[in-house]
Amino acid sequence: MENLGVSTAIIHFSNKIYTIYLFFPSNQQESWPSLY
Repeated sequence: MENLGVSTAIIHFSNKIYTIYLFFPSNQQESWPSLY
């Protein structure tokens, strides 16, 4: 069961990164530092 939880967390994390890439295309990469 623990492995299932870890896999789910990784999937959610990957989806979050994918969403960020959708909202911040590579041509706007210079604006990334402003997020941090």
